Amino acid sequence: MGSARRGLADGIASLLGAPCLVLVTGPVGSGRSATLHDVASRLEARGVDLARIAGRDAVDGIPLAPVAPLLTALGLAERTTLEIYTALPRLLRARGTAVLIDDIDAADHATGVLAAQCARAGVPLVVTSLGDLPAVLRDLGDLPLHHRPLPPLSVEEVAALAEAEGHDPLDVPSLARLVRAGRGLPGRVVELIAAGAPDAEPTPAGLRLGPGLLTETLRREVGARLAGCLPQDRAEIDTVCVVGRFPEDALDPAALDRALASGLLRLEPGETGLVVPGDDVVRAVVVEDLGTAAVRAVTAAAQQRLRTLDPVDAAPAAPAARAARAVRALLDVAHGCPVPDDVLREAATEELRCHRAREALDLLAALGAPSPDPETLLVRGRARAATGDALGARDDLRQAARTAAGELLTQVGRALGVVLAIDLEDPAAAVAEVGGLLDRLPREAVAALEVDLVKWRLMAGAPSDRAVLPRAAQQALDDADRIGVALIEAMVASLDGPLEQAAAIVTEALPLVDRVPAAPPHSADLLALSGYLAAVFAGDLAGADARATAGYEEAVAREHPAVGMWEYARAEFDLHLGLLGSATARARRAVHHLAWRDVTGLHPTARALLAALEARQGRGDPARDLIATLPAEAREDPKVVLHLARVEAALEHAARPGDAARLLREAADRAAAQSHTHLALLAYDEALMVAPSGPDADGLASLLAREAGRSRLMAALADRATALVGDDAAALERAAGALADLGMSGRSAHALEIAAERHRDRGSRGAAERCRDHAALLRRDGRLWPPAPDAAALSPREREIALLASRGLRSRDVAERLGLSVRTVDNHLTRIYTKLGVRGRSGLAAALGAE
Repeated sequence: MGSARRGLADGIASLLGAPCLVLVTGPVGSGRSATLHDVASRLEARGVDLARIAGRDAVDGIPLAPVAPLLTALGLAERTTLEIYTALPRLLRARGTAVLIDDIDAADHATGVLAAQCARAGVPLVVTSLGDLPAVLRDLGDLPLHHRPLPPLSVEEVAALAEAEGHDPLDVPSLARLVRAGRGLPGRVVELIAAGAPDAEPTPAGLRLGPGLLTETLRREVGARLAGCLPQDRAEIDTVCVVGRFPEDALDPAALDRALASGLLRLEPGETGLVVPGDDVVRAVVVEDLGTAAVRAVTAAAQQRLRTLDPVDAAPAAPAARAARAVRALLDVAHGCPVPDDVLREAATEELRCHRAREALDLLAALGAPSPDPETLLVRGRARAATGDALGARDDLRQAARTAAGELLTQVGRALGVVLAIDLEDPAAAVAEVGGLLDRLPREAVAALEVDLVKWRLMAGAPSDRAVLPRAAQQALDDADRIGVALIEAMVASLDGPLEQAAAIVTEALPLVDRVPAAPPHSADLLALSGYLAAVFAGDLAGADARATAGYEEAVAREHPAVGMWEYARAEFDLHLGLLGSATARARRAVHHLAWRDVTGLHPTARALLAALEARQGRGDPARDLIATLPAEAREDPKVVLHLARVEAALEHAARPGDAARLLREAADRAAAQSHTHLALLAYDEALMVAPSGPDADGLASLLAREAGRSRLMAALADRATALVGDDAAALERAAGALADLGMSGRSAHALEIAAERHRDRGSRGAAERCRDHAALLRRDGRLWPPAPDAAALSPREREIALLASRGLRSRDVAERLGLSVRTVDNHLTRIYTKLGVRGRSGLAAALGAE
């Protein structure tokens, strides 16, 4: 279950401390029953007595059939309906029972009346329904009614749901298919996963689901929608679904509007002017309905339609015109029609621009024998790189570089640098080979290629003051190359500061990218990443997360290469936030999706990050296995160096915290020397966390204090460091509050654990308990790292509560026996579950035996 739905279940459970009625609504497949189950799990963990009723168990002519198991358990089965209406609500109220009714709209009238009686008696009630409440429940006087409509699944929740079904992370095309066809409904997504699972294929880029889509439920649903279409609408829908995409201006406008409104068709993102099927299920049903002969006829008619009708009245260079010509070229090639070489090259370039590399290769294959033309070799090399054939791409681009000149040589050099530095993970080779092309370029073109060389030097470990393009060289740049300079300057400023400068560069350059067709590849994505990093380091974590989420969801929807980039960025800062569970899930996806497409050279860095997360969760062998996959060249990247230090520090921490701190500090020193200052400061802070009383603690605190003026985030870290070495528990609490306000929950929880120890050492038991309670609330995802002193061991009071709870006592019973409040017992239990790594009471007995 995703974070949004976890929060929904948490919120519903929190409402039931007082009489109320909670209505959970959502369409078929939206997860109403699963949400009710999650609410029940939370209430059971708090020791709340529950009565669970399924409205769909109603039987015609038998009143109260859904309630029969409950009545039998309570000894009321022999009572009359009227007696049950009177006795059951009072009994449930006296027992402190909460009632959960699934599908109340399917229950019989008598069950609805009984639910209303329970609500009037003050029994907390949670019900699910496809729509509104039944009439008998709509007027309950002053009883609070809380309506909670279920939101659609987010893209990340779809990915997590697939993994929860027992699969490895999906590849991006499979994930995009689930997002499009699942429409945010958990039931529909699960059905699609089950349909594609039998022929699924593991790949380095993730699990590729098989082509199966058409379960009986989905076939019936889409078939019913198609059956309601007008004949002219169906003709246009058939054309788009058979061809896969079709120019908007070549379709009947009225029919298209109706098909778009119904969701059977949709416009492709961007400015291509192409219409695509509403989702893969719609396309599959249409193709199945038509049959093989009709599909051939529709394809031939579509080809003729494009040959006799120019679908775009726009300039030849317009994106919609290029896209339309590419569709026509693909249809002609598929039917064996002759296509001029220049049209094939233009269409292949367009397909590649839209990240359809296999279609680009199909078009180039129609040229016949491999062409020695450097322009063709450039397109083919980039297409082969996009399909994972990095060595073939390198050979094509090297061959193109032998005869290319001028602007074409610049483009070849850029593409060759990407293949060497990113696909083959050797930025030093990119610097050497691409740098060797500079002597063959005119003076005005040298600066343009130097822009890209800056990136490879940074990846190879050069400090930014040796990497930045000299101002004098920038005078010869055109708009496209100025965007390249902005990329470098924004990257350097976001990693090294000042952060305001990074944000300003991104704000100024992004609109320019939209106006310059020849901008360097992925300029908008890389600028957006620099803007995200600047926001994070400045302390605007909420804004940064919203920006990254939007970038990630858009990339998945478009099957865009930036998917892995955003997954890595979010995973790394989940690490710093202390959210080890979500960080690990995101990092694992990033490793796969960067193997599919990597626009930033982050694939080895993602493997190193995943190794650090495995090590922090006590999984040393998987961490070492991941490290073994890293090429030697990648170990020069300061980001990789930091993650490798985190691995070793995590493995060393329990026995030798001083050595762990030293490893982190040395890696941070190296990162700072290579102009990754903000990442280095976070690592200095981690070094202080693992050895707060170590010999280097004062020096680390002083270093962080000197950098406090960089941002709100750095100021909060500096305050916490000063309080830590000053042994000031009250100041630690204040610093923890500031970190929590920023979203740094892991670091805040760690500060509170240390403050609790300081208070306890001074005999301030109440203050220590307060700090531990706050820390327990913050540690909501994974265990705390590094562990605070004795944080993994249960205190005598915690062990006493755990033993009683493990025997089945409710929180109220435990509280009465020990003279505590129910709230205090629940807070203790939350902390106990975290320490023992269990989900609730059911796991306590085994965990206590092991302890």
